[in-house]
Amino acid sequence: MANRHQVRAWWHNYNEGAYFVTACTRNMRHYFGKIECGRMNLSLAGSRAEAQIVGLPGHFPSVEVLNHVVMPNHIHIVLAVGRFLKTSSSIIVDETLDDRRIGCLRATNHGDKTPDFHHNSSLSVVMRCLKGGVKRDLTHLGVEFDWQPRFHEHIIRSRNAYDRIMNYVENNVANWEKDCFYGGKI
Repeated sequence: MANRHQVRAWWHNYNEGAYFVTACTRNMRHYFGKIECGRMNLSLAGSRAEAQIVGLPGHFPSVEVLNHVVMPNHIHIVLAVGRFLKTSSSIIVDETLDDRRIGCLRATNHGDKTPDFHHNSSLSVVMRCLKGGVKRDLTHLGVEFDWQPRFHEHIIRSRNAYDRIMNYVENNVANWEKDCFYGGKI
């Protein structure tokens, strides 16, 4: 792992905060189902991904799934992780929050790097468990499936960002044909 290009924020340890996470299937294959008439129809693989996402708080008491969507070839999840969890829902939905920051967990000294580059952070462990659980379930059922390596995350740092992300997730199915992940292999 040491040779991989690092895309995580060097100033954040990913053990607490609010995140928008995307994980894709290998080669963007449409393993999770089809969108027909503006509705996502989950395949068996899509149902297992949905169940694993919904089950995350049962495996990780420090995790709250704030929103998610399973698309034909990827998943989006909005998560609150760690100590941030206890206040995330009330802070995020607080209408007076517009000028306050949420989840901005920048190091006070921006020159200090966080050790071990996040391979064992809470967010990485949660995503490894989620992706591994989906793969394990489907392998056990004899269903062909594979994930793209890694995942993409965005630290949610403001009420405005949270609102935009929640809107994007809510409307992802309706906007499928305009989505950057559209296409892929059926």
